[in-house]
Amino acid sequence: MIPNSTELLSILRAHPVFASLTPSAVVRYFSGGTCEIVSFGVHEVAYSPSTERVRIGILLSGKARVETDAQALVKSLRSGELFGIANLYAEDEPFPTSIVTTSPAKILFLDGDAVKKLIEGEPEILKNYLAFQSRKIVYLNRKITTLTAGSAEKKLAVFLLDYEQDGIFIPPCPMSRLAELLGMGRASLYRAIDALCDEGLIEKQGKTILLQNKDALLRLI
Repeated sequence: MIPNSTELLSILRAHPVFASLTPSAVVRYFSGGTCEIVSFGVHEVAYSPSTERVRIGILLSGKARVETDAQALVKSLRSGELFGIANLYAEDEPFPTSIVTTSPAKILFLDGDAVKKLIEGEPEILKNYLAFQSRKIVYLNRKITTLTAGSAEKKLAVFLLDYEQDGIFIPPCPMSRLAELLGMGRASLYRAIDALCDEGLIEKQGKTILLQNKDALLRLI
């Protein structure tokens, strides 16, 4: 389905990169088949390293996950999140992961060349793009530092923030495997959960963890 310019403007403006997008820019850069909304079923690959056409995707509805070639979960995608933009100017490098739906989903795809023309032709969009990428780099650097030298609580906070959906975290693997992924023992993992609960940052309900204060968790790392 090809969205009309009004619908497309509303969708794109909700994302920080396109927040300053104007109606005229939508018409200028995204006409002539440069965007479409595609529906997917459960467990369908929406984008992968074998995808030849460079495109940017925004998850409009449903759920999806980012996986490696070994089908290891990298993170969960939330509605409104964008993927593919980090690879936009790396045409010679394949997309490093796969986007796999975990429920019926709709994704808006934007032609990569059209997005590049938009970024290069609109100073405010370029500023937004650079700010977005800079924030991602800062977060990833903090994440690397935390996962390599941080406390058990900080490592757990990183994992919860990456895999939560609407403030809810459901472990994608047994707790013993989760502890292994975080580089700690099961006892340390349970102590970290208890510590974050005591601080009021999370609440444990059975196997499910509710993120009570995501901003505080982010500051923790």
